[in-house]
Amino acid sequence: MNYYAEISPFYDDITRGGYYNYSRICFEFMKLIKGKKILEIGMGTGTLTKLLSKKGFEITGIDCSKALLDKARKKLKNTKVKIIQKNILKFKSKERFDSVISQASIFVVIDSKEGHVVESFVTNKKDIYKSLKNIYLQLKKGGRFIFDFYPEHDPSKRFFSFGKYRYEFEIKQKNGMWDFVKVHHIKKGKKIIATSKVHKIRLPVGKFKKIAKKVGFAKIQVRLRKYLVLEK
Repeated sequence: MNYYAEISPFYDDITRGGYYNYSRICFEFMKLIKGKKILEIGMGTGTLTKLLSKKGFEITGIDCSKALLDKARKKLKNTKVKIIQKNILKFKSKERFDSVISQASIFVVIDSKEGHVVESFVTNKKDIYKSLKNIYLQLKKGGRFIFDFYPEHDPSKRFFSFGKYRYEFEIKQKNGMWDFVKVHHIKKGKKIIATSKVHKIRLPVGKFKKIAKKVGFAKIQVRLRKYLVLEK
């Protein structure tokens, strides 16, 4: 899967364009991360990875997108970060990690009108179980899997401009709020010059917690009001 191939040249501009404050996110993850040996799922172009690496963390980063990882390798060339193109469903390592983190990637808790829901690139419950099981197996005993909360998409922030370009996205429903495609566009003037489509699903956070407990996670907590922490 190479979700962001077309828009990869603009990816950092998009994520910095009001989406994420990486300095704050790094600070918050540092409060929650246990130990120094980290697996980052969905590292993208490595912006958060680089900040955490500078703080002394030993990081292995994985992502499905070759286009984004090509940018990450350039950004992280003077670090000791290990970069691997792999889906978490297929990732295997003899190493065991103190913490696994995911920022706006494989799982995100959305504060929606219907309550808290987990949004995921993993589009069926069987693979959600497999993903969580693989994460669980990569953790040391007592290790943590940490991912973040985000508010529901604000319609007023579905577009913004940067330089000569304009970023827009739209949600195309497949099965109500629970199954949808997010379509990203980059425009120059009125012309669409790059597009990316990402299929996602949602499930109630209560169902997600049940799956996580079935996998074996002993403790599930909301921390700092905006992170879900699963502990082995």
